[in-house]
Amino acid sequence: MPALTDIKTYATFIYAFLMLVYWSGTFVILYHLIRFGIGNQPKKIAVVFLSGSLILSIITTLFFAQVIFTQ
Repeated sequence: MPALTDIKTYATFIYAFLMLVYWSGTFVILYHLIRFGIGNQPKKIAVVFLSGSLILSIITTLFFAQVIFTQ
């Protein structure tokens, strides 16, 4: 179990918090596009937005996993 003074532990918590904030914002945008959009166009935009958000999250997670933390 890593120590709480380890920089990787802090970085992981900060990254998890930022991803939570990012996905909360994404949910709010998707909800409003789907719920209050009239016709099919807002729903198509929501699908494109969601796929872009997923790709961006995967890329940032892969880059974060490759970071080497040293003290």
